[in-house]
Amino acid sequence: MKILGARSISIPAADQIPGTAMDISRLLPGFPIQEATEFRDDGFITPQRFPLNPTRRLVVLVPDGSLDENALAHKIWRLASISSLQVLFLGLSPDEESASYVRRRLALLAAAIHKGEVSARANVVVGEDWNQAVKKVLHSGDLLVCIATHVVPYRAIGRRNMGDALAVAFNVPVYLLGGLQVGRSPTQFQMVRSIAAWSLSIAILLAFAGLQIWISQNAQPELSTILLCLSIIAEGIILYKTIEWIG
Repeated sequence: MKILGARSISIPAADQIPGTAMDISRLLPGFPIQEATEFRDDGFITPQRFPLNPTRRLVVLVPDGSLDENALAHKIWRLASISSLQVLFLGLSPDEESASYVRRRLALLAAAIHKGEVSARANVVVGEDWNQAVKKVLHSGDLLVCIATHVVPYRAIGRRNMGDALAVAFNVPVYLLGGLQVGRSPTQFQMVRSIAAWSLSIAILLAFAGLQIWISQNAQPELSTILLCLSIIAEGIILYKTIEWIG
C-alpha cells in the first residue's frame, strides 16, 4: 500500500490535503508502508503547513457507543508499538454518574495494550464537547486518533465525522481508524427507551379514554359504572406492565 485512503477537506486559513505514506512515516517512524494491509482501511488528514515531527503520544478518542474493543486495542497497539509510543485513551462522559462506566472501559483498553515499550493510560472528561476535552489534554508531539465512523453533532441538526471536526478545530494531523463501527451509546439507548415508554403510555391513555367515553355514552347507567371501574383497573395494569417491559 502506497498511501492511506483519506479525504480532502477545505478549511479557511489552513487547507487540508490527504495524508500520504511519507507524511505518516514522518509522524510514525517505522510505519510499515509497503506491507500495511491491516491499515488499508485507515485514513489520515494532515494540514498543508503543519510541521510533521515524530509523534511521542497517541491520543485516542473513544466514543461512548458500542464497538469492537478488542479490535480497537489491537489496532492501537500496532500503531503504538511501531515507534514505542505512549497512548492516552480519552473518553467523554455527560455526567459524573456515567463517568465511572467510561473510566472502567478505558482502563481495560489501556491495560490491554500496556506491554513492552508501549505505555497507556486513560482519561475521562465530564462534559459534552469533544473539542474542550481534547483541548485539556493535547500537547506538542501528540497525534490525534479517532474512529473513522465516529460522528458528532454539527450546528443545529447536522452531523459530521469526528476526524473532520478535529482537523478544523485544532489544525493538526488526525489519524482515522477504519474497519470499526460505532453503535448506539447507553445514553442513546436510554433515550430511545424513554421515547418508547412515553409514546406507548400516551397511546394507551388515549385508547382507554376513547373506550371510557364510549361506555359512558352507550352502556346502561348501572353497567357503565362497573365497566368504567374495570377499564381503569385494566388501564393501570397495562401501563405498569408496559413501562416494566421497556425497562
